Amino acid sequence: MAIAALAAVLALGVAPASAASCKLTSADRQVLNATIKDFSTALRLGDYERIQRVIPRRIIRKMAADAGATPAAVINELARVMARGMQRIEVEAFNMETKNLTCDIAGGAMKYVQVPTEMIVNVQGVGRHSMTSHTLALLEGETWYLLRVSEPQELLTLTDLYPELAAVEFPPAKMTRLQ
Repeated sequence: MAIAALAAVLALGVAPASAASCKLTSADRQVLNATIKDFSTALRLGDYERIQRVIPRRIIRKMAADAGATPAAVINELARVMARGMQRIEVEAFNMETKNLTCDIAGGAMKYVQVPTEMIVNVQGVGRHSMTSHTLALLEGETWYLLRVSEPQELLTLTDLYPELAAVEFPPAKMTRLQ
């Protein structure tokens, strides 16, 4: 099912290089920090339904339309698939660095931020890995959404629904095997 294929890849992430810069207002920063804190708490608690709240509604609606389902059903399925996928993965550390964020504008109107992200996981039968990337934070209205776009399918989905981000370069994530 298309929903299942995207479940684990949309929630954690990598983000784009700069376009036109903008000022991250105090209110923007407060809401973004609250979104990041809520996501981090949900990840720590294994609350996969709560994690789905950070996916942009535009993407959820598209997934629902493609699957012939409701947005609520998509969120439930994403949470179920993510929970199943995380059964063999222990998140040892997770951090999204919010101190020196740079706000950029794509397409003349869409605010986005690159949030440096690091996660250390221990995968049963595979071992420990460190993953460093940037999470794409998109501002829609007054809501910040978080998104991973390190895989080709994620990037295709993103640029299909957000054509203003098509010209933005997305750096690769880095994964390192740990002892």
